[in-house]
Formats: sequence, structure tokens, C-alpha cells
Amino acid sequence: MNKISIKNLQKKIKINSRKLKTLANNVLRSRGIDSGELSIVLVDDPQITDLHKRYLNKNSPTDVLAFRMSDGEFGKINPQILGDVILSVETAQSQASRLKLSIESEVNLYLIHGILHLLGFSDKTKLEFKQMKKMQEELMERYA
Repeated sequence: MNKISIKNLQKKIKINSRKLKTLANNVLRSRGIDSGELSIVLVDDPQITDLHKRYLNKNSPTDVLAFRMSDGEFGKINPQILGDVILSVETAQSQASRLKLSIESEVNLYLIHGILHLLGFSDKTKLEFKQMKKMQEELMERYA
């Protein structure tokens, strides 16, 4: 059984944590992971801007950040601990409004994107981006 924790550090927008946990578990299980640990943190734009600046040296908000535990110095000690996905709910709301989508759909997309990064997928090259986008679309269609 996957262990998924959610911490909501923003108070502006109501998010259904139970649905996010279910989505995260379904995505992990679809990738063959049944005993992984993952934390999801919901933040606003100022909070994600701070993290974006601190860890990626970019002074702007972003939609999602993923921090893989396996990338760290002690990543091999507890390989079941996948890492953290940080989502800006405020960015999701802005983007959803711009694209005429539901905020739930946008948050789900960010979560799937972040989980894929935790699992080692990259979107840095055109080919990787295309492959990851296809995988995200399939997971959204199946589980979100």
C-alpha cells in the first residue's frame, strides 16, 4: 500500500485531498509501485516562488516542483520514499481560468507531472517532453 501524505499550506482555494490521494495512488500503481511514500504540499504563489528561487535560482512562481529523494545523498537508504511534489494551487487556478478548465483538472495535471518526475521521467529535451506529455494525457484520461 502506498503511503501518501498531503499538507495544505494555502488557504485561498478549497482542494479535495482525498481525491488527490486516490489519484496519486492510482498513478503510482499504474507504474508498478505499491509500497512507495510520497508527500504532496499545496502552496500559493509566494510560497512556490520562494522554493523556486531557493532551489532552482528562478525568482518567479511555477506550477509544480518535484524533489526526488533518490537524488539525494541518502537516496538509497529508503528507496520506497519517492519524494515531495509541491503544487501551486494559485497558479493552477490562474491557468485553469485562462484555459477554461476546472481547477481540479489543472491540479490533477500538476500532480501527475510531479509524480512522473519523482519516478525519473524528464521533460528537458523535445523527445522527453513529448513522451512525458503523452504519458500525462493517458494518466489524466484514465484516472483524473
